[in-house]
Order: sequence, then C-alpha cells, then structure tokens
Amino acid sequence: MIKYKVRELAGRSTETTLRLFGVICWVCLRAKNSGWFRCFGIGITWVHINIAPTFGERIGKRKKITIGNYRYGYLKPYIKN
Repeated sequence: MIKYKVRELAGRSTETTLRLFGVICWVCLRAKNSGWFRCFGIGITWVHINIAPTFGERIGKRKKITIGNYRYGYLKPYIKN
C-alpha cells in the first residue's frame, strides 16, 4: 500500500511524506529560505546564507558547505527504536 501526504504548515511551508507498506521512504520540509529531505533515513538540509548559523554550526559541531547562496549539511540516519 502506498500513502502520500502533503501538509501545509505555518509560514507557507509544506511537509511531504511518502510511505510504502508502512515504511517512511521520503520526507521533505520546504520553507521560503530553508528545508530538508530524507530518503530511507539519510538526508540533506539547506539554509539560505542570510539566515544566521545555529549554535552547533558556530562552534563547529555541525559541518555545512556553502554553494552559491545556500549552506548544505548532512542529516544523520534516523533509526526508530
């Protein structure tokens, strides 16, 4: 069974979820200047350079790479217990 759901959230952002046989295969959150997606637990995040870095980025715990006007980072695999 395939389930596909799109939700409108506050601030003109959207969340998209795709489930195949009860397993989440794709999750995506898009806002005006940022967003992230996960495919089978592994993901990428992006933030516009005009948005201030988070505390983790400032102290060097979270690494991001700047390409053009966006900073891209890696999301650790999501494992549900």
